[in-house]
Amino acid sequence: MRPMISLFVLPLLATAGCASDRPDDSRPPEANAALGRADSAPPFSVTSRVVLSPTDTLIIPLRGAVLHGSLRDPSGAAWAVVSGYDCSECDGPEQIYLIPRVGLTGTRFTGYPYPGDHLAPGPDADTVYRSRAYFGNCLADRAPVIVWLQQERDSAGWHRSTRVVVPGPFPNDSVYSDTDSVQHRVMAAAKDPNRCRQIEGRSQYIL
Repeated sequence: MRPMISLFVLPLLATAGCASDRPDDSRPPEANAALGRADSAPPFSVTSRVVLSPTDTLIIPLRGAVLHGSLRDPSGAAWAVVSGYDCSECDGPEQIYLIPRVGLTGTRFTGYPYPGDHLAPGPDADTVYRSRAYFGNCLADRAPVIVWLQQERDSAGWHRSTRVVVPGPFPNDSVYSDTDSVQHRVMAAAKDPNRCRQIEGRSQYIL
């Protein structure tokens, strides 16, 4: 289990109100690794309380929400990059969500794959999907995005692709097969974690 977010580090997120071409959380890499679980609602509730700063809190329709940072959409509106589960007692996977920092309603949000290895159930626990995910100004010619460098396996073998999601009320979700050139640009941008930051991956079973 990841550590609880401390309010002593959360004021760094308060600077997210300023427009920027980098992720709205400018923590150094060692602080990024310490970013932990948000304040969760009572067990079996499908809401979590995400503390952005001592005076800024989001109540979101997810269980076990974890705040990773935030992005600006092309209009300048701020979106929280959050992972969590959209049900209270199901076996659904943990996913990545883009949650508006203001104007949040009770609607459900689109879930995107949590990075890492996705394992099929069964004694062999075969990997059927793997990815790395980054968010921020990871593609110089695009607005801030979340990028998945991903591989999926079917009966014909492994297939590589790149998924790019631009935040907004109607997110722009695109998948590209030209993975090498995009991966090179993302890896170059990720050398500066204040510009393009990786979401730590992990393995999970997908039922």
